[in-house]
Amino acid sequence: MIAGSAGIAAALVLPVAPAGVIRAMLGWDVGALTLLALTWHFILRSPPERTRYAAAVEDPGRAAVGASVLVSSVVSLVAAAWVIDGAKRLSPAAPGVPITFAVVAVVSGWFLTHTTYALRYAHLYYSDGDQEAGPDGGLEFPGATPPAALDFAYFSFVLGMTFQVSDVAVSSPVIRRVALWHGLTAFWFNVAILALTLNVLGSLI
Repeated sequence: MIAGSAGIAAALVLPVAPAGVIRAMLGWDVGALTLLALTWHFILRSPPERTRYAAAVEDPGRAAVGASVLVSSVVSLVAAAWVIDGAKRLSPAAPGVPITFAVVAVVSGWFLTHTTYALRYAHLYYSDGDQEAGPDGGLEFPGATPPAALDFAYFSFVLGMTFQVSDVAVSSPVIRRVALWHGLTAFWFNVAILALTLNVLGSLI
Protein backbone atom coordinates (compact mmCIF):
# COMPACT_ATOMS: atom_id res chain seq x y z
CA MET A 1 0.00 0.00 0.00
CA ILE A 2 2.82 2.40 0.84
CA ALA A 3 4.67 1.64 -2.38
CA GLY A 4 1.53 1.90 -4.48
CA SER A 5 0.58 5.21 -2.88
CA ALA A 6 4.07 6.59 -3.47
CA GLY A 7 3.94 5.59 -7.13
CA ILE A 8 0.52 7.15 -7.69
CA ALA A 9 1.58 10.35 -5.94
CA ALA A 10 4.73 10.62 -8.06
CA ALA A 11 2.75 10.18 -11.26
CA LEU A 12 0.17 12.78 -10.25
CA VAL A 13 2.47 15.51 -8.94
CA LEU A 14 4.97 15.46 -11.82
CA PRO A 15 5.43 19.22 -12.40
CA VAL A 16 5.46 18.96 -16.19
CA ALA A 17 2.92 17.59 -18.62
CA PRO A 18 4.59 14.72 -20.47
CA ALA A 19 2.91 11.91 -22.35
CA GLY A 20 0.78 9.68 -20.15
CA VAL A 21 3.09 6.71 -20.58
CA ILE A 22 6.03 8.70 -19.18
CA ARG A 23 3.97 9.73 -16.18
CA ALA A 24 2.88 6.13 -15.64
CA MET A 25 6.45 4.87 -15.93
CA LEU A 26 7.62 7.40 -13.34
CA GLY A 27 4.88 6.14 -11.02
CA TRP A 28 6.02 2.57 -11.59
CA ASP A 29 9.64 3.53 -10.88
CA VAL A 30 8.83 5.29 -7.61
CA GLY A 31 6.49 2.53 -6.45
CA ALA A 32 8.98 -0.22 -7.27
CA LEU A 33 11.88 1.58 -5.62
CA THR A 34 9.78 2.23 -2.52
CA LEU A 35 8.79 -1.41 -2.30
CA LEU A 36 12.42 -2.47 -2.72
CA ALA A 37 13.55 -0.06 -0.02
CA LEU A 38 10.96 -1.35 2.47
CA THR A 39 11.66 -5.00 1.68
CA TRP A 40 15.44 -4.64 1.87
CA HIS A 41 15.10 -2.75 5.15
CA PHE A 42 13.55 -5.95 6.48
CA ILE A 43 16.10 -8.23 4.80
CA LEU A 44 19.14 -6.36 6.09
CA ARG A 45 17.78 -6.09 9.65
CA SER A 46 16.49 -9.66 10.09
CA PRO A 47 18.61 -12.22 11.95
CA PRO A 48 17.66 -15.91 11.65
CA GLU A 49 15.09 -15.73 14.49
CA ARG A 50 13.19 -12.82 12.97
CA THR A 51 13.45 -14.35 9.50
CA ARG A 52 11.98 -17.63 10.75
CA TYR A 53 9.04 -15.89 12.42
CA ALA A 54 8.26 -13.56 9.51
CA ALA A 55 8.71 -16.24 6.84
CA ALA A 56 6.45 -18.70 8.63
CA VAL A 57 3.72 -16.12 9.30
CA GLU A 58 3.82 -13.99 6.14
CA ASP A 59 4.12 -16.06 2.99
CA PRO A 60 3.93 -14.15 -0.29
CA GLY A 61 2.46 -17.36 -1.69
CA ARG A 62 2.53 -18.91 -5.11
CA ALA A 63 -0.13 -16.57 -6.49
CA ALA A 64 1.65 -13.48 -5.18
CA VAL A 65 5.01 -14.66 -6.48
CA GLY A 66 3.56 -15.35 -9.90
CA ALA A 67 1.73 -12.03 -10.04
CA SER A 68 4.75 -10.05 -8.83
CA VAL A 69 7.11 -11.71 -11.26
CA LEU A 70 4.68 -11.36 -14.14
CA VAL A 71 3.95 -7.69 -13.46
CA SER A 72 7.55 -6.67 -12.75
CA SER A 73 8.89 -8.55 -15.76
CA VAL A 74 6.30 -7.99 -18.48
CA VAL A 75 5.20 -4.46 -17.62
CA SER A 76 8.66 -3.04 -17.09
CA LEU A 77 10.19 -4.70 -20.14
CA VAL A 78 7.37 -4.05 -22.60
CA ALA A 79 6.83 -0.48 -21.44
CA ALA A 80 10.55 0.21 -21.43
CA ALA A 81 10.98 -1.15 -24.96
CA TRP A 82 8.07 0.98 -26.19
CA VAL A 83 9.33 4.13 -24.44
CA ILE A 84 12.91 3.71 -25.63
CA ASP A 85 11.76 3.13 -29.19
CA GLY A 86 9.64 6.30 -29.15
CA ALA A 87 11.71 8.48 -26.80
CA LYS A 88 12.24 11.27 -29.33
CA ARG A 89 8.54 11.34 -30.16
CA LEU A 90 7.39 11.25 -26.52
CA SER A 91 9.81 13.92 -25.35
CA PRO A 92 11.35 15.77 -28.31
CA ALA A 93 13.10 18.33 -26.11
CA ALA A 94 14.69 15.80 -23.74
CA PRO A 95 14.57 12.20 -25.05
CA GLY A 96 17.00 11.15 -22.33
CA VAL A 97 14.30 11.61 -19.68
CA PRO A 98 11.96 8.81 -20.85
CA ILE A 99 14.98 6.60 -21.59
CA THR A 100 16.16 7.08 -18.00
CA PHE A 101 12.70 6.22 -16.65
CA ALA A 102 12.65 3.12 -18.85
CA VAL A 103 16.07 1.93 -17.67
CA VAL A 104 15.08 2.43 -14.02
CA ALA A 105 11.88 0.43 -14.68
CA VAL A 106 13.83 -2.49 -16.08
CA VAL A 107 16.43 -2.48 -13.30
CA SER A 108 13.81 -2.18 -10.56
CA GLY A 109 11.77 -4.97 -12.17
CA TRP A 110 14.84 -7.20 -12.18
CA PHE A 111 15.50 -6.51 -8.51
CA LEU A 112 11.84 -7.01 -7.60
CA THR A 113 11.76 -10.39 -9.31
CA HIS A 114 14.70 -11.81 -7.38
CA THR A 115 13.69 -10.13 -4.12
CA THR A 116 10.25 -11.74 -4.34
CA TYR A 117 11.81 -15.13 -4.94
CA ALA A 118 14.08 -14.58 -1.93
CA LEU A 119 11.01 -14.15 0.29
CA ARG A 120 9.46 -17.24 -1.25
CA TYR A 121 12.54 -19.34 -0.54
CA ALA A 122 12.56 -18.11 3.05
CA HIS A 123 8.97 -19.25 3.56
CA LEU A 124 9.57 -22.62 1.97
CA TYR A 125 12.62 -23.15 4.21
CA TYR A 126 10.87 -22.03 7.42
CA SER A 127 7.57 -23.59 6.42
CA ASP A 128 6.30 -24.20 9.97
CA GLY A 129 4.26 -27.22 8.93
CA ASP A 130 2.98 -25.77 5.63
CA GLN A 131 1.50 -28.72 3.71
CA GLU A 132 2.72 -27.27 0.41
CA ALA A 133 6.33 -26.87 1.58
CA GLY A 134 6.73 -29.93 3.75
CA PRO A 135 9.14 -30.03 6.70
CA ASP A 136 11.53 -27.17 7.42
CA GLY A 137 14.68 -27.00 5.36
CA GLY A 138 15.26 -27.87 1.76
CA LEU A 139 18.28 -25.63 1.26
CA GLU A 140 21.61 -26.71 2.70
CA PHE A 141 23.65 -23.62 3.51
CA PRO A 142 27.29 -24.04 4.61
CA GLY A 143 27.93 -23.55 8.31
CA ALA A 144 25.90 -24.33 11.40
CA THR A 145 24.07 -21.00 11.76
CA PRO A 146 20.43 -20.97 10.61
CA PRO A 147 19.98 -18.83 7.48
CA ALA A 148 18.81 -15.24 7.78
CA ALA A 149 16.85 -13.24 5.23
CA LEU A 150 20.05 -12.04 3.61
CA ASP A 151 21.12 -15.66 3.00
CA PHE A 152 17.95 -16.30 1.00
CA ALA A 153 18.56 -13.07 -0.93
CA TYR A 154 22.06 -14.34 -1.68
CA PHE A 155 20.66 -17.63 -2.98
CA SER A 156 18.00 -15.89 -5.06
CA PHE A 157 20.20 -13.26 -6.68
CA VAL A 158 23.14 -15.56 -7.41
CA LEU A 159 20.74 -18.07 -8.97
CA GLY A 160 19.20 -15.28 -11.02
CA MET A 161 22.58 -14.02 -12.25
CA THR A 162 24.54 -17.24 -12.79
CA PHE A 163 21.78 -19.92 -12.82
CA GLN A 164 23.62 -21.87 -10.11
CA VAL A 165 24.72 -21.48 -6.48
CA SER A 166 27.78 -23.62 -5.90
CA ASP A 167 27.77 -23.60 -2.09
CA VAL A 168 24.04 -24.13 -1.44
CA ALA A 169 22.42 -27.51 -2.19
CA VAL A 170 18.69 -27.90 -2.88
CA SER A 171 17.22 -30.96 -1.18
CA SER A 172 13.50 -30.14 -1.38
CA PRO A 173 11.46 -31.06 -4.49
CA VAL A 174 9.21 -28.03 -3.87
CA ILE A 175 12.11 -25.59 -3.75
CA ARG A 176 13.66 -27.32 -6.74
CA ARG A 177 10.53 -26.61 -8.80
CA VAL A 178 10.48 -22.97 -7.65
CA ALA A 179 14.17 -22.66 -8.54
CA LEU A 180 13.43 -24.07 -12.00
CA TRP A 181 10.83 -21.41 -12.75
CA HIS A 182 13.10 -18.80 -11.18
CA GLY A 183 15.93 -19.79 -13.51
CA LEU A 184 13.67 -19.72 -16.57
CA THR A 185 12.35 -16.29 -15.63
CA ALA A 186 15.85 -14.97 -14.99
CA PHE A 187 17.08 -16.26 -18.33
CA TRP A 188 14.56 -14.48 -20.53
CA PHE A 189 14.73 -11.40 -18.31
CA ASN A 190 18.51 -11.21 -18.73
CA VAL A 191 18.22 -11.73 -22.49
CA ALA A 192 15.62 -8.96 -22.69
CA ILE A 193 17.85 -6.61 -20.68
CA LEU A 194 20.70 -7.26 -23.08
CA ALA A 195 18.45 -6.47 -26.04
CA LEU A 196 17.19 -3.29 -24.37
CA THR A 197 20.75 -2.22 -23.59
CA LEU A 198 21.67 -2.49 -27.26
CA ASN A 199 18.48 -0.59 -28.10
CA VAL A 200 19.38 2.22 -25.68
CA LEU A 201 22.88 2.49 -27.09
CA GLY A 202 21.45 2.61 -30.59
CA SER A 203 18.98 5.35 -29.68
CA LEU A 204 21.74 7.50 -28.21
CA ILE A 205 24.04 7.25 -31.21
